[in-house]
Amino acid sequence: MVDQFQGTWKSISCENFEDYMKELGIGRASRKLGCLAKPTVTIKTEGDVTTIKTKSIFKNNEISFKLGEEFEETTPGGHKTKSVITLDNDSLIQIQDWDGKKISVKRTVADGKMVVESAVNSVICTRTYERVEANSASNPEDIEQYPAAAGKANVLRCQHRTASGSGSRGLETSFRKFLHKRKEACHPCPGSTHIRAPALQYDS
Repeated sequence: MVDQFQGTWKSISCENFEDYMKELGIGRASRKLGCLAKPTVTIKTEGDVTTIKTKSIFKNNEISFKLGEEFEETTPGGHKTKSVITLDNDSLIQIQDWDGKKISVKRTVADGKMVVESAVNSVICTRTYERVEANSASNPEDIEQYPAAAGKANVLRCQHRTASGSGSRGLETSFRKFLHKRKEACHPCPGSTHIRAPALQYDS
């Protein structure tokens, strides 16, 4: 049964996520923004169908499945893939297969936390979540999700350049919306208004 997974979970730590995204072929700008995100995951089961919703600045994603049955999904990187999720020793094991890559995602609940291990080739990313109480569920775009952005943005300037790579424009827009919530003042820019944003390194 998947009862122990049900509820809302918030990311509290992550290891090796940038290397994992790089192995998946995700561009540098998207990786940098992805590393700032602290996803919120909601898992619920109705009958024999389980739904996993993931929300973050990097990408929102939702899958619905029956244990042991193949289903189609679109990965956060935009790839269409076929997946199968099974229950093995109280762990949810997800196998994705696309573009010659095999990705495994193992979800386990232990000591009140959900640990998600994602692996592609020999690169493994481990993310840990804590359960969010129903009366304190937070918006995945709350400011506390971006400590790196708030703390390291000591040099702020207008971004006139669009990030390269798939999905970068949407990610940059989401990041600007986050800064707008912080009521960051804008530098005066001739002919337009821009939200001040931390300098990011983009692929040339």
